Amino acid sequence: MIAQRVLRLPDEDSGLSHSIVRFENSRVGFGSLKLKRRTAIRITNKENGQWIIRYCMGNGGKIKGLDKEYIAIDYDGVNELGVTFNKDVRLSVNTADWWDITRWFWTFPDLNVKLSFRLGLIGFLLGIISLADLIAKLFIA
Repeated sequence: MIAQRVLRLPDEDSGLSHSIVRFENSRVGFGSLKLKRRTAIRITNKENGQWIIRYCMGNGGKIKGLDKEYIAIDYDGVNELGVTFNKDVRLSVNTADWWDITRWFWTFPDLNVKLSFRLGLIGFLLGIISLADLIAKLFIA
């Protein structure tokens, strides 16, 4: 999907703690061409290559004028993408894969989230190394 315009999310939906993007309700749901609710979505600015990850939500009737070609993002997301509210844009909207999510959380703007993700990932990798060492010792001894 290509979004042609960005609308502002209401204050109660905004901020890093929410990290959501709202679509017109016909774009969200079940089906091959629809986005699933609460899934990670990669939004890429086609003009400068900047991208963000947000979680998909439908429009609960709070945002007026949100149609099939528009998306609603918070101020931080618009700033990171380098676009302006209510102006013509070219944003590619796709489901994020695990590598996109990993890169996003590795460089997340909130220090608490970034640090806990990095420590968890490093702990996981050290656990895999320890497991491999244990298995090697069992077969060698």
